[in-house]
Amino acid sequence: EPATISESEMALGYYQPLAEQGEPYAQLTIGEIYMEGTGVEQNLVQAYAWFAVALHQGVEEAEELMNQVLGKLSEADQLEAVTFAAQYIRQFSLP
Repeated sequence: EPATISESEMALGYYQPLAEQGEPYAQLTIGEIYMEGTGVEQNLVQAYAWFAVALHQGVEEAEELMNQVLGKLSEADQLEAVTFAAQYIRQFSLP
């Protein structure tokens, strides 16, 4: 029988391209999807990175979420998260 696509997976499919084009609120939403692990495997490193780029682009509510996520990460994962964040800010910020 065909695999059903959850609303969260559809949300990810919808928001990911927008986020990658630099849409700040799409970036916030992707961060939330990864933070909560709704319909995708929870990935706090990815959540942090997407929140970071959203915050960089002026989405102030991303800051508190970033701090929450950071508190749950090991030191190694924090380092990875910060590295991804810097990359995403370069790659996915609007000019």
